[in-house]
Amino acid sequence: MGGEWFEPPVGFAALAKSFRASTHHSSALFFKANVLASTFRPHRWLSRHAFERWALDFLTFGNGCLERRRDMVGGTLRLEPALAKPVRRKADCCL
Repeated sequence: MGGEWFEPPVGFAALAKSFRASTHHSSALFFKANVLASTFRPHRWLSRHAFERWALDFLTFGNGCLERRRDMVGGTLRLEPALAKPVRRKADCCL
């Protein structure tokens, strides 16, 4: 990609495959995501289910993005987790 986009040292396709490689890989991540979701207080923009999906993506891939869903007027309707596997960021972007 010519260095325009940040690429992690391990590809996201390999991480996605290793997540379901055995029960030992995924059970700890599911447990941690469930613990985080159980302590999460739902917000009018972010539901517990959406937070749990975001947390699992973050724990699996090391990144997670929330998409703002807007209403007809342009206000925030809700936040939905974006799929972590295809999401990329610019290489010169600072976090």
